[in-house]
Amino acid sequence: RLHLPFTLKKILVEEWEVISQCGMLYDLPSKVSVRDALNSYLESKLVPMREKKEMDNSNTSSGKGEGDKVEVDNDNDAQQPSIADREKEWVNMVEGIALLFDQALPIHLLFEEERAQYGSLRRQILAQRRIAAYNDQLEAMKVDGVNGSEA
Repeated sequence: RLHLPFTLKKILVEEWEVISQCGMLYDLPSKVSVRDALNSYLESKLVPMREKKEMDNSNTSSGKGEGDKVEVDNDNDAQQPSIADREKEWVNMVEGIALLFDQALPIHLLFEEERAQYGSLRRQILAQRRIAAYNDQLEAMKVDGVNGSEA
């Protein structure tokens, strides 16, 4: 059983009434997508890590702080993931949340009245992706043709 705060329950009930009782749907696509929100969150986590990495690199390359270093136990060092590993973990986590959202949205997160609108938008997006992929292939073939004729 999922326990939700009262304010969230109130919002969900109001949304249900607007969509189910009044037959009103939100305009899609949203100005801010879930992917945009997740990418912003990811950047908020990665920027400090990258800044720390740059600071560490500049301190190491300039020789600053060399005498201030304290020897660290190698066993503890092995347990500490590198900044690159932590960045990859954050990226994987955000990708996982996005995938989970994409899979849960049509089945669990939309009201029945919203599903047709979502299906229509989804078909449009998939068609646009296919067209873009086709155009990319054509462009690659043109480039290959130009490069092949020069040889």
